[in-house]
Amino acid sequence: MEVQHTMLRALLLFSALCAMSAITLAAGAAPQYLRHTGDLRELIKAEGGSVSSWGGALEEFPNASLGAGMVTLEAGFMMLPEYSDCHYFLYVIEGSAHVGLMSPVGFPTNARRIEQGDVFAIPRGWASWAVNCGSSRLRAFAAWDTSEGHARGECMHFHLAGSSSTSTAAAEHQKDTGSILRGFSKDLLAKAWDVDVSHVESLLRSQRGSAIVRLPSRSGSSPATSHALDQIVHTWMTTTTTISQLAMGVGMGLVDDDVNGKQGASSAFGMWPLSGGEFVYNLDRSSADVANKGGKVWFLNAHRMPVLRQLRMGAHRASLRPGAVIGPVWSVNAHHIVYVISGKGRVQIAGPDGRNELDAEVRAGQVVAIPRFFAALKVASEGERLEMISVGSSSMPWSSFLSGSTSMLKNMPLEVVTHAFNIDRELEEKFREKRRDVTAILPQSESERQKDV
Repeated sequence: MEVQHTMLRALLLFSALCAMSAITLAAGAAPQYLRHTGDLRELIKAEGGSVSSWGGALEEFPNASLGAGMVTLEAGFMMLPEYSDCHYFLYVIEGSAHVGLMSPVGFPTNARRIEQGDVFAIPRGWASWAVNCGSSRLRAFAAWDTSEGHARGECMHFHLAGSSSTSTAAAEHQKDTGSILRGFSKDLLAKAWDVDVSHVESLLRSQRGSAIVRLPSRSGSSPATSHALDQIVHTWMTTTTTISQLAMGVGMGLVDDDVNGKQGASSAFGMWPLSGGEFVYNLDRSSADVANKGGKVWFLNAHRMPVLRQLRMGAHRASLRPGAVIGPVWSVNAHHIVYVISGKGRVQIAGPDGRNELDAEVRAGQVVAIPRFFAALKVASEGERLEMISVGSSSMPWSSFLSGSTSMLKNMPLEVVTHAFNIDRELEEKFREKRRDVTAILPQSESERQKDV
């Protein structure tokens, strides 16, 4: 009998612990719309740069597989060629580098210098690499879509060159960065390439670094080495441009299904036109779509950068002057990941039933996740500009505003608004007559400016 009572008490205790665990998990599953720089998890960390992630798919986005992180590449280093199982969208925050991209059929399609304010799109399965021959670090914000990848929210990278991560000093932060060629036997590789096994051994053994490696020194004793490094990018860009033009000229038919309204000869393979500028867009140096006393907004969609149609991503860049406001606004067809480039401000997010999902001060280096249909309000601080880049899960994102000249409430029939809010016409017209001449960005009002003075 005593044994039975002991077992019963143990069972009750176990049930209580399980219930407490379930409550804890449920509480922990609450959406975290704001993420900090300290929340970044390093996937690759090396002397020459790093790749980090805010961790898996952002759970604020139901039925979506969006992730975000940061990429850095120090001067004098190279990111070795690789491909991944996800689409990549990069926005350069600072610095510059020369990047290369190669289509799955082996044609170099793009060799460009990217710099601050540029967008670089990398389709899933396309090989890419980067070389920083400058004097300063490249730093970029990255967003990715893993809807057709192996793991939700996390990209799987397949490196074409590099030693095994287990043989590097930074193995803890460089998992799975060894070349895929190491997964084959040397004799079969020799057979495939029609070379001696010793040549294969030399190919795989010569590169001792992985993922991110140092370039030959410009200040070395050999002028030939320095000269060769200076000529790498020039030769590379000239060659890839020539090959791209040749490929198009001989009727490869690498045409996207949707761009011209009809199917190209190779569209079944998911190819794109081999255009040098197809995958890089100078966002910050383009003409602003909205410009007023409150700041500027640049929109980037598939019309301006057709490859975004394949990535199923779009973006907008906002520069708000002190005290300026964007919103309330919600997206009809896209989740949004907002990265704060510089400055300070405040962001609020409203959900169903008037729930306040987020009310937070934001600053440089932070990320805000805004689910589709959730309304958001962004305000720059009174003392400095607020610079942001927002990446959405649609190549043609659409938004609905509740303020400014395009406000739904402003353009809704007056009788509908007065009855819906149970207010008189006089009060409704006070709202209707304000902000008639501004769109998207609402400048700080005259009364607010006078208060600041």
